[in-house]
Amino acid sequence: MFRGLSAAALCLALAGCASTDLGVRQVGETPTDKSNYKAGIWEVVAQYEEDMKISGARVTDAALTAYVEDLVCKLAEEHCLDIRVYIIDHPQFNALMAPNGMMIVHTGLLLRAESEAELAFILSHEIAHFIEQHTFEQYGRLKNSVQASAFLTASFGDLLVFGSVAQFSRDQEAEADELGLARMRAHGYSSDAAVALWEDLTAEVEASDNKRKKRNYNRVGYLGTHPAPLDRIEMLRNMSDDTEDAEDGKVEYRKIIRGHLFAWLENNIAQRDFGSSLYLINQLADLEEDLGVLEYMRGEVYRIRSEDGDRDQALKSYEAALTYEDAPAYAWRQVGDRYHSQGDMEAAHDAFSTYLAHMPDAMDRKLVEGLMKTMEAKSK
Repeated sequence: MFRGLSAAALCLALAGCASTDLGVRQVGETPTDKSNYKAGIWEVVAQYEEDMKISGARVTDAALTAYVEDLVCKLAEEHCLDIRVYIIDHPQFNALMAPNGMMIVHTGLLLRAESEAELAFILSHEIAHFIEQHTFEQYGRLKNSVQASAFLTASFGDLLVFGSVAQFSRDQEAEADELGLARMRAHGYSSDAAVALWEDLTAEVEASDNKRKKRNYNRVGYLGTHPAPLDRIEMLRNMSDDTEDAEDGKVEYRKIIRGHLFAWLENNIAQRDFGSSLYLINQLADLEEDLGVLEYMRGEVYRIRSEDGDRDQALKSYEAALTYEDAPAYAWRQVGDRYHSQGDMEAAHDAFSTYLAHMPDAMDRKLVEGLMKTMEAKSK
């Protein structure tokens, strides 16, 4: 998929360059001098981008892509044409800005952002890294340090995780936060959204079942290059200066991602960090939208986790989902299974029948019909 790019090569592409301040990137700037380190890094990232274009993980939904691209273009202003957006289907909260203008946005980020303003902060932060040439500035510092050897021995998967976390210094991260806030405010967005986003992310990690994730998150980030979360929140709070007419763009944002919630939450739950998933579902439910989907997914967490009492909790959540118009048809399927396991054949039969009525082309139709016929035979 990635043409066999070595970890070392990709590391150089995403890790950056000289320790001196290179100043602001010029609009349309493309390094052409092959003897210059910028051109070498640019070429490696360009190869990676060619693979991103045909990646099976790339989200191709036209409306969602256009929405994010338009937002990036608005925030980037004169650098609009220098940046190309790739939305990648990945449950991790992450965004990555490569020095050649390739921006990668994970669906896990889009799932957790509650408004356009929250997304605008992350995008503005990455745009700041790009315009300030932070990646190039880091290269010299990393290649002659202990950090460089860590990158050189990292797997490709590690590099994806490191992407926007370990590539920049703490000072550069702070600068990107400050410039990102200024950029989003200049376009009328609430800077309080940045604080809210990081507070929610921190609370989600605290709710996580993954002890390693909690331990790593609550200390200074990978290789000491990323601000500790609580320090970052305090810094953002001190820099925030919203006016009364600041916008959050929540209505339009929730509308554009609504059709993807089911799949994104399903991917999130598949990570089997049930504490984190339940926190995220509860947080989204506080918006009082998409409650049919969210209650169904809450039921899925309990069903898959399968601890003491989870069967009953799952049934309650599935039944709660069915009180909303946006309930997935699968909720009827799961209710039928729960009733069947409890021996309530009449209720199970009714639920299965309703499920098939809602999904006449269900892949498991023959299986469900066979189960219904068995129940009918036993009731005679």
